[in-house]
Amino acid sequence: MTHVCTAISVLATLVAAVVAQAQSTVGTDAPQAPVLAPASAQEFANRVYIGTSLGAAFLPKLKVSDEFETEAAYGLSDVGLSTDVGAAFNISLGIHATENLSLEVQTGLTWVGFGGASGELSYLQRVGDPTPSFDATLSGGSGSFLQVPVMANATWRIPLSKRAPGTDDMSVGLILGGGFGAINNGADISDITVAPIGGAVPNYTMSINGNGWSWAAQARVGLDIALSSRVSLGIEYRLIGLNEADLGTADFSEDLDRFTDITIETFIEQTISATLEFRF
Repeated sequence: MTHVCTAISVLATLVAAVVAQAQSTVGTDAPQAPVLAPASAQEFANRVYIGTSLGAAFLPKLKVSDEFETEAAYGLSDVGLSTDVGAAFNISLGIHATENLSLEVQTGLTWVGFGGASGELSYLQRVGDPTPSFDATLSGGSGSFLQVPVMANATWRIPLSKRAPGTDDMSVGLILGGGFGAINNGADISDITVAPIGGAVPNYTMSINGNGWSWAAQARVGLDIALSSRVSLGIEYRLIGLNEADLGTADFSEDLDRFTDITIETFIEQTISATLEFRF
């Protein structure tokens, strides 16, 4: 019995020593398991941004489609509509999907002045039309064009200089991007002079007042200056291609029937704008 008690006493002493040593090791030298905290809602929200741009818009001389038709007659045209330099404002809502890739939806407003009509119009008589056939020249006029885009875009930012880790310093990037969607094209134009070439038909005036949607695609290149992790300024150039644009009906000042529609052929639009982006 004495030997058993002695053995138990020695075993207890050894167990106590091992436990003490293990506790000492865990408290000082054993590596701690990493804790992987999920991204906070705020970290995700910082990827969401609002972008705006304001600048100049340039439209080429718009070509009216070669043929038109009315209820009582039809005609041929070689008519162009000149434009003045306009203004373009865009606003977009997007998300930085990765460090360099952004996805956004864009809308806005583009206003361009009307610079006057030019060219010739042939009005051909149909049976029962009281207006005689004639050729006429178009000139002058006043008004404007208005556009509302609805586009989906993707943008890639190529860093030219990087922000130092752990700082909120300025960084610079090259912006490349593009998108597709639709643009509503509207015209509010009046007092285009229609002067018949010879014959007894007197001068008329013509107005165009309508709007329609066109499919569109755009390419974008720019320079982005990130002043901080939340605010960026920049400059960008956009090249926008539109398919045929329907500007609605055209009305003559007197007894001529109106056009069924005025269609503008495919054209290219350009804008140069200053940009501002704010990340939440």
